Amino acid sequence: MNSKCPLFINGQFIETAEKQNIINPSTGKVIAEASLASAKEVEMALSSAREAFDHGPWPQFSPEQRREFILKIAAGILDNAAELAQLETQNTGKPIKESTFMDIPSSAKTLEFIADNFIDYLKDEEPGLPDQAKARLEREPAGVVVLIIPWNYPLLIACWKLASALAAGNTVILKPSSLTPLSVLELAKIIYKAGLPAGVVNVINASGAKIGEELCSDKRVDMISFTGSNE
Repeated sequence: MNSKCPLFINGQFIETAEKQNIINPSTGKVIAEASLASAKEVEMALSSAREAFDHGPWPQFSPEQRREFILKIAAGILDNAAELAQLETQNTGKPIKESTFMDIPSSAKTLEFIADNFIDYLKDEEPGLPDQAKARLEREPAGVVVLIIPWNYPLLIACWKLASALAAGNTVILKPSSLTPLSVLELAKIIYKAGLPAGVVNVINASGAKIGEELCSDKRVDMISFTGSNE
């Protein structure tokens, strides 16, 4: 296991001065050291995601192009399934069988399912209307989407949220729980290898109490997908 876990912002891996010891709850032992985002890194992620949406190629890619990138992420998860399962088990304390046979394959299957089914949903429609009336329904990406992930199924819930956001053409700031960030920080490496344009996906780690309000109240954010509580 790589003991250093950087943030991922604008296509680059960033080590920060402030670190967090990640604990295996089943043993109480430190298993990794993760970088923590400060206000500086939050600003970098917001600027990166906004720039990538407003001026980058991702929203202009065809659905078929975005589909190929999503499938590359799914393939990367399967290629690294054993390591991801170990990370998930050591970071959450859940049984290795659950991580190996449920969490990790289901994460890849979620991405594959969205990739194989979203294109028809995004097609424009012309609703039936009375004579001489015309209408056209067009579906467009929302913009910058913040995805806030809980502690209990880090990779799986991240993929649930990420797949749909990317399929629709949005750019993303992904914030895992600071209790269990390891598999999502590892997902950033898979996304990097898949070749998505810089700024399309940004992964930052910090406690929600510290940066949650900054992320969710910023005017550059167009949508928030949150699973968790306010405590």
